Amino acid sequence: MKYAKNMLSLSPVHMNASRPVSEILDSELVSLAYTSDVPDPDPKQFELAKKAIFARALLIKQEIDPSKANSEDSEGFYRICREIVDSHLESRKSYFGPSQCEPLPDVEELTKDNRDIFLVIKFMDEAPHIKATIQSLLNQKDINHRRIVIVAADNMSKDGSSEIVKELIRENSTEIKMFYIQQETPGGGSTARYGVDRCLATIAEMCETDGDYSRLQRARIAVSDGDTVYHPKLVADSAQTLDRYQEVDGVMPFLLYKITACHRFFKRYVARRPAQLNSFIDNNKEKIVVSPYSLANAEDLRRFPRAARRVLSEAGQPGVMLGVDLNNDSLFVPFVASIDSGLRFGVAEDEKGNRAYVFEDRTITLEQAAVSGDETALISLENNVINKDEKWKWHALIGHDLFLTWSFQKMGLSEELILPDTSDALKIFRAWSFAVGGQHQLSRPNMERVTGTDYQSGRVIQSFGGQTVLGSSKAYTETEVDRLAKMIRNFANDQSVFYGHTRSRGLERASGLYLHMTSIQDQVEAEVRDYGDSFFEQIAFPERIIFPFRWMLQNFIGYYARANASDRETVANKSFKVIFDDSTWTSIQLLIVTNDELLKLNQLPFEKFRERCEELSEDILIMFWKPMMEFYTRTLTSYFNDHHLEAHLYDWLLTGLTTCRNALSENRPDIDPNEVWASPEFVIDHERGQVLNIKEVMREQ
Repeated sequence: MKYAKNMLSLSPVHMNASRPVSEILDSELVSLAYTSDVPDPDPKQFELAKKAIFARALLIKQEIDPSKANSEDSEGFYRICREIVDSHLESRKSYFGPSQCEPLPDVEELTKDNRDIFLVIKFMDEAPHIKATIQSLLNQKDINHRRIVIVAADNMSKDGSSEIVKELIRENSTEIKMFYIQQETPGGGSTARYGVDRCLATIAEMCETDGDYSRLQRARIAVSDGDTVYHPKLVADSAQTLDRYQEVDGVMPFLLYKITACHRFFKRYVARRPAQLNSFIDNNKEKIVVSPYSLANAEDLRRFPRAARRVLSEAGQPGVMLGVDLNNDSLFVPFVASIDSGLRFGVAEDEKGNRAYVFEDRTITLEQAAVSGDETALISLENNVINKDEKWKWHALIGHDLFLTWSFQKMGLSEELILPDTSDALKIFRAWSFAVGGQHQLSRPNMERVTGTDYQSGRVIQSFGGQTVLGSSKAYTETEVDRLAKMIRNFANDQSVFYGHTRSRGLERASGLYLHMTSIQDQVEAEVRDYGDSFFEQIAFPERIIFPFRWMLQNFIGYYARANASDRETVANKSFKVIFDDSTWTSIQLLIVTNDELLKLNQLPFEKFRERCEELSEDILIMFWKPMMEFYTRTLTSYFNDHHLEAHLYDWLLTGLTTCRNALSENRPDIDPNEVWASPEFVIDHERGQVLNIKEVMREQ
């Protein structure tokens, strides 16, 4: 993905570059740190950060690469970066103790290997997911594995997660370096902070070892939860962006929920878990087909086009014939077992032992990437997995994310025009810029533990003018569906606490009370699975689709406002004109995004600018809901057609969408998250921040 210079120059973050430090410290972007578990923000750090931004910009203007120690002109920039990192580490050592900031082992070896990508995986009780998360990183493509370090940071797991991670480390056959560390302080933010600070200490010592302080600009640190899987080219995509655009400080991966996992909410779906599948073939190992092709990740499935798979018999043996790319080669996988539902499957294995389970319904489940990709969304329709009375459930749980990704992948919307918040999905920052605010466990005066730890670090970087950009929608991140299930349940029970209040503004919405809920995931999923389709039609889908619509429009408004007259047409062509026809876009300009409004926008400070853009985006949605839903319908039609799905398999899904309820026309109940979690229905381990159980309670009618 290219970030053209004119698009970066339009970023609203530039509004913060000349902002006094006193304003930065009082801004909403930084304020949550004052109530969190770290020292108060240091004015000196922000002064240094602003100097670093200026010094780097000067180097780039002189066509000097600030990530390479190739000029005496760069030394001043490196000195500033070094002071930022050293100051951060000293502050953390004083506050938390030296052990919380120790370098990782083998610093000399890491230096010799020139490792510069540190991936921190924070986890607590993620036994169902942690293996897939780490495997998706070990199977990254198009990136030199000798650049990568994975740091698995455990927050006192009690469900076997630790043993799973340690076994993965022992069995790791890649050139990726892996470490296991344990944080005893409760909270995902505390665990991420521990992992990040140890990586920063390691990078600082690597600089001392070989004297190359350009590493502080070149090296980068990412943070992920332990329930997230990654497209095989995601790390390469993020690395290429940071390597190519030295003015960019952070890349936020394009995030969606695991589409395959979402199918668990549908009544006819049959789960295919690799651990269970292996038990069916213990006595048939000699029947496993040897594949000459890699079977490590979802990208490898491109060799086996869905439309080219055929169920047939070869020499009297039934199985699936897989067509292979354009050479018309093929691979026959005979059925060797069946799962409990009676569905037959065969097994193929590549030379590295990666397995693929090939089913009678033409589904392929990869052992190393069991939930990756969107293929299940197509095959489930081809095999009538979705009932006609689950139409709106499909849109709320699956259509939403297909629409979001395809809007950027194929419809023409541009990731360049999104100034992203950060997420817990492998956000990746340069070492020196991460050291300005660092990572920590957020809290608020009325909440002991708050989600948004990952949002905060990106906002701190934005506060002093650091640039963050959105990664490619083609190299996406898939996160677990527990939060989605919780959101749907909240809608059903008038508990509008997905993060914060769904109608509140961005920062407030993204920092509600956080409680870990892997322990109750099955309970919540079972409840959501039984909700009727009228609920999804009237409540869940209209509420959920607001999120991508508002997110797109508020960002497009922001970039459009920041552009001069000559650039506005370019911005409009990559955003508004993709969604709306010329007549509608003209009406939006006359009624909402007026010249007077644009002038007023550019006189606002950054936070108020973003807030006003969001308000204007909601005005557009209220007035032009039907055209937005027409774009939604058009996008899904394009997706299905591009993937060669026969029209009769999906046309029933796309009827009646343009007249669906506009949820913005009504307010959701304003409920304090503390009140919800204090309900007797929730059994909570407050020390660990974990929901242990849900009990049935009588609700007021």
